[in-house]
Amino acid sequence: MEAVNLSGDPDLSMLDQIPWTELSHAYGAAIDVPEQIRALVTADKDERGGLLWGFTSNLFHQGSVYSATVAAIPLFQQLLRYQSITEKPLILELLANFALGYPEDLDYVKLNEFVGHSKREYSHANDEYGRECYLGVAAGMPLYEALLDDENPRTIISSCYLMAFFPAHAFDRCPRLLTISTDESQPDTVRCSALIACSYLNGGSVAEQYFDLLSDLLKNGSVELNTPVPLLIATAAYCALRKYERPKDESQRALAMQVAEQALQNDILLSDDGVYPKPAQFDADDLVGYSQQLYHPDEAFPWGDLLLRLEKVSRKKSAALKARRQREMSLRKRKRLDPSIYNVQPNAFDRDNVLAAVRRLHAWLDVKRDKLPQDVLDEFEPFKPYLDLVWDEVLKLLDSDDRFVSTAAQSLVQHATPLSDMIINSLIDRLHNGDTGLANVLKECSLSEQQCGDMCDRLVSGRFESGFGKNQETYREIVCKQGTDEQLWKLFNHIPSADRTWARLALIGRGLLDEHDPRVYDIQATDCMSNNLGPSIGARFNFAKSNNYQEWFFSNYQDLEKERRWAVIEAMEQFGADLTLQEEVLRTTMASEEYPLLKAKLIRLMNGFHPVTREHLQYLLSLLNADASAVERSAIVTTLGNWLSRGLDDRLIPELLKLTSDESVSVRRIALSVVAFGNGPDTRHGDDKVAIEIGGATDVLRGALSDGDEQIRRLAIYHLFRRKALSPDDLTLVMSKEESDRVLSEALLAAALLPQTERFGLEEKSRDLPKKYTLTSSVLNWVNHRS
Repeated sequence: MEAVNLSGDPDLSMLDQIPWTELSHAYGAAIDVPEQIRALVTADKDERGGLLWGFTSNLFHQGSVYSATVAAIPLFQQLLRYQSITEKPLILELLANFALGYPEDLDYVKLNEFVGHSKREYSHANDEYGRECYLGVAAGMPLYEALLDDENPRTIISSCYLMAFFPAHAFDRCPRLLTISTDESQPDTVRCSALIACSYLNGGSVAEQYFDLLSDLLKNGSVELNTPVPLLIATAAYCALRKYERPKDESQRALAMQVAEQALQNDILLSDDGVYPKPAQFDADDLVGYSQQLYHPDEAFPWGDLLLRLEKVSRKKSAALKARRQREMSLRKRKRLDPSIYNVQPNAFDRDNVLAAVRRLHAWLDVKRDKLPQDVLDEFEPFKPYLDLVWDEVLKLLDSDDRFVSTAAQSLVQHATPLSDMIINSLIDRLHNGDTGLANVLKECSLSEQQCGDMCDRLVSGRFESGFGKNQETYREIVCKQGTDEQLWKLFNHIPSADRTWARLALIGRGLLDEHDPRVYDIQATDCMSNNLGPSIGARFNFAKSNNYQEWFFSNYQDLEKERRWAVIEAMEQFGADLTLQEEVLRTTMASEEYPLLKAKLIRLMNGFHPVTREHLQYLLSLLNADASAVERSAIVTTLGNWLSRGLDDRLIPELLKLTSDESVSVRRIALSVVAFGNGPDTRHGDDKVAIEIGGATDVLRGALSDGDEQIRRLAIYHLFRRKALSPDDLTLVMSKEESDRVLSEALLAAALLPQTERFGLEEKSRDLPKKYTLTSSVLNWVNHRS
């Protein structure tokens, strides 16, 4: 059993053994990841959730994973072992995302795609790092099994959830899941999670006992007619109706359908086990309402809504779900204001009558939103100049706790334009205090030079609230639109460079700044790092496609910070910059760059040379010397691979084959992939290059099965399998020597996906494997079960 529930601080000694400078994530070099993980350990409980969420931005960005993601997986698995880390459920679900992208439905997780090659172009399994993440998370299966004994029910639930995605690695864990699902001392939520996990594992090594348990729950469960179905019984019905690899018991299916239909009609009864909180609107007497939002009220519960799952497997619609939605809508309803109660005299402009006109328009806006009848607008038109008289009452409406009342008040102010100076000053004061509800109204008002100057000073001095929708954004837009030329230059020269792009655009628009001014290039280099998509994409495209931008970059390279160098080089690589005209200065820049990761990025820019000549090849090979770092040598090999099919194959191929036996492990790894794929590794991501067959590649891969590096041996197995060249003799060779549990288990996974005739006799040879190999044992039993 894996060691868990350890006391003390987590042991992160392996953190310093990982070459983070050679790894990358969504925002470039992964040099910030070690500090993020250390902060996760030292932070208090309230901060850890936000820190974990931060990893979904860099290590798992919009479903994509990276080389740094693969390296971080063992560290997250290490954190799961310690008592002090109470956020184990979040870590387990983060690992599930690393392994599978967004696992919205377990039915679409195909094991053979992660072991071999997915036919779906944009599959998570089709990405090199996606496959590595899946197998890396799978390697922690003994740890997830140990966490089934955790004191926190949510940790057990998340462990069950994660195990369900790995049918081969979790095959031998089903007895433990089955025990949990029958343990009446466990909360129903935990028992149901174990039951669903068993379902997705097809019962694993205890399939018969599992299906017998489903029958017992369906036959003996107490379900009264026209009442909500208990959670455990509804879960059993769902599991019985799912697709399986074995024949189903038709009587069991019929009984499960009856239970499912009753649940779909009358909802599911949540047990009050205290694992998840009840909804805020919970009504103890209403079991068929919004309060029963299932699977559980907690949106983070990984399995989702059980009624939706029952709808899918039964192919029937749920009246209970409809009732929930109707209840939810009824909770949102409120009594609208009534415009008819306000008596407005058309030509009287005293305070009381103006207030009645304002209240009447406000009520119309509450009822009709912005779709007001023209006669209502015409009625209010004469009262606009007198809004000052009742501004104190309008402020009360704007500050109402009822968001519908305050929203209608904002619309009222918009309909009252043009506004007086007094009201504009009042709105500016609110903006200074962080209230941006009427920012759009202010943007349309004509502000004085003094008012714009105050906003300009706030931007320069940093007296604002930053972020999307905050007053900084409003200040910028107003000053750039209405500010004087002097104020724009003040912004351009004094605000942080990340925000100068707005002033730049305004100055260019007014003809005060030339778009080829070196200061513009400097700002654009910063924009390449921006999180604002518009400026970032424009800047990246300019540096990739404009010779003027490229000349400025290389001329000022030494004066730029590392972060800006990285961002611009990344932009050139991402958008396929043709640097043929910049070849000489690129070589000079590479020679002067001391930071290995940046030098490697510069080397990769040679992919954009057109055409590639023998001189280019000779120069690149000359960089493969003893002084080159591992990351630089890896970049050289990748570039050589990307030059295949471009007229130099007779010189390239012998060099690539030679590099598969290089003394550097990282070089051997990349060279092996290049030789196996027939061109650069980037072709796995949909490039239009044509792969070529490299003679002798299969022999090189077979030789790599005996390499001293475990990762290379794993790659050799994968590439031989993908090329349909993996033979029983290859697998027997791997399994006949002292090998790691992970390599052996992946070899068996590949064997399981070979045609039956090629696997003949393999099971007999592999039964002598030492029992200490828990992953291998589980996969082997899964292979034999499939046979």
